[in-house]
Amino acid sequence: MSTYRLFFIADKNKSGLIKQLSERLVRLKNSTDKRLSSFLPEIPQEAGLRMAILIRDIEDLKQKLEKAIQVLTANETVRFSPKDKIFISSPTIKPGKTVFLFPGFGSEFPGMLTGILSKFTAVSKWMNLFEEHFNRTEDRDAISQDEWLESQLEKKQFGVAEAGPIGSITSLAFNDILHTLGIQCDAMIGHSNGENAALISSGIMQYDSNEQFLNILRMLSEFPQPVKKNGVYLAVNNFSKQHLDDLLDRYPNDVFLAMNNCPGQQVLFTKLAVREVVIAFIKKRYGLVFDLQTDHPYHTKEFKSSLDYLIPVYKNFTISKGSIPVYSCVNSSFFPENEEEIRALALRQWVEPVDFQKTIKKAYDDGARTFIEVGPNNRLSGFVTDTLKGKDFLLLTCSKENTAPLDMLIEMCAKLWVQNRSVDLSYFTTQSETKSTQYQEADSKETNYTKQKIFEAHQELMQEFLRVNDSITNSFLNRLKQTPETKEVKAQAIHNLLLNGEYKTIKQGLEFTGSLDLSKHKLMYDHAMGGVLPVVPFTMSLELLAEIGALLIKPTTNALTILEAKGNQWLDFETNSLPIKIQAVFDETETSEKIVSIKVYRDSDKNELAVPAFEGKLSYAISPKKVPVIDLGTTKSLPSISMSDFYKDHLFHGTCFTSMHTIHFWNDKGVSAEFKMPDLSQALEGITKPAFVIPGPMLDSTGQLMAYWLYEMGMSNYAIFPFQLGSFEQYSPFPPAGSTFQCKAKISKAASVITGSFEFIDANGNCIGKLNDFRLRIFIHEWIPLFLMNRLDQGNPETLTADFLSEGGGIWKKILGKLKLKDKEYDQWLASSNNDQINYLLALEAIKFSSK
Repeated sequence: MSTYRLFFIADKNKSGLIKQLSERLVRLKNSTDKRLSSFLPEIPQEAGLRMAILIRDIEDLKQKLEKAIQVLTANETVRFSPKDKIFISSPTIKPGKTVFLFPGFGSEFPGMLTGILSKFTAVSKWMNLFEEHFNRTEDRDAISQDEWLESQLEKKQFGVAEAGPIGSITSLAFNDILHTLGIQCDAMIGHSNGENAALISSGIMQYDSNEQFLNILRMLSEFPQPVKKNGVYLAVNNFSKQHLDDLLDRYPNDVFLAMNNCPGQQVLFTKLAVREVVIAFIKKRYGLVFDLQTDHPYHTKEFKSSLDYLIPVYKNFTISKGSIPVYSCVNSSFFPENEEEIRALALRQWVEPVDFQKTIKKAYDDGARTFIEVGPNNRLSGFVTDTLKGKDFLLLTCSKENTAPLDMLIEMCAKLWVQNRSVDLSYFTTQSETKSTQYQEADSKETNYTKQKIFEAHQELMQEFLRVNDSITNSFLNRLKQTPETKEVKAQAIHNLLLNGEYKTIKQGLEFTGSLDLSKHKLMYDHAMGGVLPVVPFTMSLELLAEIGALLIKPTTNALTILEAKGNQWLDFETNSLPIKIQAVFDETETSEKIVSIKVYRDSDKNELAVPAFEGKLSYAISPKKVPVIDLGTTKSLPSISMSDFYKDHLFHGTCFTSMHTIHFWNDKGVSAEFKMPDLSQALEGITKPAFVIPGPMLDSTGQLMAYWLYEMGMSNYAIFPFQLGSFEQYSPFPPAGSTFQCKAKISKAASVITGSFEFIDANGNCIGKLNDFRLRIFIHEWIPLFLMNRLDQGNPETLTADFLSEGGGIWKKILGKLKLKDKEYDQWLASSNNDQINYLLALEAIKFSSK
């Protein structure tokens, strides 16, 4: 975990900067408040002279403020030592393009991702790929992901079939982190096999699933190894071009240039038979030379015989134009747009020299002024510095051996900020530090309310929601006491998709008792808040209504309507099994239409039985409203974020609940999108093609589409949760998994409620279903997104209160408990009183805060 904190300051000129620093120093010295957070200013928005200081504690801040004042007031050029960790805007570095650099073989080292998971949950995906690729068998509780990765690096050799994939996947992880931080990228360059990571990151080479990517890695792992090693790499430094040409001319079939890294270093592949004489040749001309480990003569014509194995590997990728251009180190030009030409050029780099030096020069000539090494270690940075010697540019790195990765990232971001480059610093500051900036961004879109007023209104609405729940509870308890006992009848077993238990007939209906079990209902893991607390989605509660309703009505058609559905409490999995009780009775109507009124209760505690967690009505007699009617007007704004990035950075949903595929356009009236029916082959244990009554997993993405609309409308730091639905009308079966169809959504927002109506239209233009008057509450609290996305380290413990943890039916308390406590500790915590639970969690956060 990073121990650095960021101190920001900005002004129009140096004298203004000195004045501000002096005032801060005086305040610090005269204050009795020793909390570091009290002296960390908000992030300035001025684009003039900027300074960022990395600090660890109050004393460190005091010393560095004094150092900064001393250097700024001197008559000499402003220059700080790298050890000072004080960064200031450089007037000589002009704005320009930003290029990401992806390292190749040999950059890997133990500890290169240690601690990253604490702030960037996207890395977990890549850690899991590591494990699956190397078939990790160690007990997950006995060894952490970081420790396991380090053990692999310590025993692997660097090549296509060994640790090479680890380096590439690490670069992909860092690329995701930089994207999360909002760092601009105009082009990419991959060094050696780092080119593959660049092509994947740019979107030029794509894979359909993790399984397909793992299959590609497995193919590389089975790459044929040479029967007998016939050569070595030699890294040569301080060797002139004339001497190099003389050497290559003297041994044309035994010595090959593999990499031209920079003016000061080239890498040669030398056959063993001439190794000694070649080393002597180099040393005689005052060159420096040392061996590099390798398993094949990469980047030379000697590798040509191995291309037949790599060709099908590249054919496993889907090739497209991509979203970011990539320079090839073969010809120092961008990859072409033609699919076959892309594959051909990617294969050429395996048998032709890597001319990194020429490619960096070309990027600089094209306007690149910022270079960021995206991956383990900082070896490419030295090549860039040597190549662009005497020129002004900004060079940054994500990772360095023997340095905490989070410390490297925060330093990189600080250097970007002082140069007025785009970067989201909120991942390294407390919420109180960034609140002003977030409010400023939201206020530009929400002209009717100030951020503070909206926040207060949301809290009042939440309290009102809880008061209503209490009223419902008391009313139901009173009715429960007055209900006469019914005669006991024999129960019947039932095993549907969600209904697993037994039911018995009661007056005018039936009653079901059973449970949802995580070992069977695996899809619930894909709807886990914070990644740890599975919660039954609103739309899967609709499926419960549909399944129980079918028991009573016994339908002969797929068409149905669910009416007046409401969520009153969370159906969350405190343990691996969620006991439920469902009561379904026929409504008395003046017509022959059969309507079933259904109520779902959590059955784990008699007190919680007082109020239904979920309720609604179901009918199979529906009106034929099959014609699409939603009109979103003519204004069409293009999406500002891809669906993959929106899922990664803003939603906690997994595979079974990720149906948003493409956004066609959005405007102030709603969104037009393409949905894809999710893959449910792993949703239920033992059922590869579950046939739900309604497409509940797909319908969950309607709420996600409403969240996307809020995002495009400029809202941030919020969460939305369903609580009411006017109706869901299903006219015909929805298409199978993998099929796409159009979804048109009319969306509006009033105070703290967002409302949406949806139409689902198949490929033939037929409306196959409608979701009407779907209402979700908007909750704003700085901790809510951090809980849902498992980013607790970004939170300010001073704003984490008992009142907040008690709100929302205690859902925030449960998420925090799941995130902070292990299984046995969580069970003991769960058995204690509500107050004891909250006080225990607050104490844990306070200890963490005081240790910083």
